[in-house]
Amino acid sequence: SVAILAGPGSGIRNYVNHVQVANFGSASVLVTIADNTTSILGYTIAPAGGGSNYDCFYRGAAGSPITASINGTASVLVSAQGFTN
Repeated sequence: SVAILAGPGSGIRNYVNHVQVANFGSASVLVTIADNTTSILGYTIAPAGGGSNYDCFYRGAAGSPITASINGTASVLVSAQGFTN
């Protein structure tokens, strides 16, 4: 997995409200959005040669980065926006 939002510091949480995914590969892949604990925040499909854009409300664990990981092999870009509190 790769951090898409850095850990905000002790006692502070990341909140994600928009995610964009682009897949430049020739195979569709599942993208898992998680925090740095055992919590999976959500999933999306990155279709071959396409993407996925969606609104959400993900709340990460305190002090934890938000990560993205894919199953399989592909060239996938993931972007997330939100706020800390």
